Amino acid sequence: MPVSESPALARPWEPALHRRLGVWWYARLLRLLGWERSIRNQRSFDGSRSGLAALARDTRRSEFAHLVLALVGVGMAGAALLLGARGAAGWLAVLTVLLHVYPVLLQRALRARVERIATAAERV
Repeated sequence: MPVSESPALARPWEPALHRRLGVWWYARLLRLLGWERSIRNQRSFDGSRSGLAALARDTRRSEFAHLVLALVGVGMAGAALLLGARGAAGWLAVLTVLLHVYPVLLQRALRARVERIATAAERV
């Protein structure tokens, strides 16, 4: 299935939002920490046009996993708040944003780039 027909396409307004939220700064931080090197073997992208569909699929898979974990984190933060543990709720909320919400945004931003490249490659 071509990337342009894949589900969960990035909306036209998303790249601007990602830039404003600092998603690419987050990506740079992950690169500085060595995260890209550690997951390089897990990605199926081979650097070719034919690998774009697999990369888009990988971003959807990662986005879904982080979204599920973000919901779990929000639920735990809510439970901590209901139990009166404001400090724990705060830490859980901050960590959920850093470890799951920003990765969801990063996967969507990456997929927007992949879609743009795939569309340009289809025209050639």
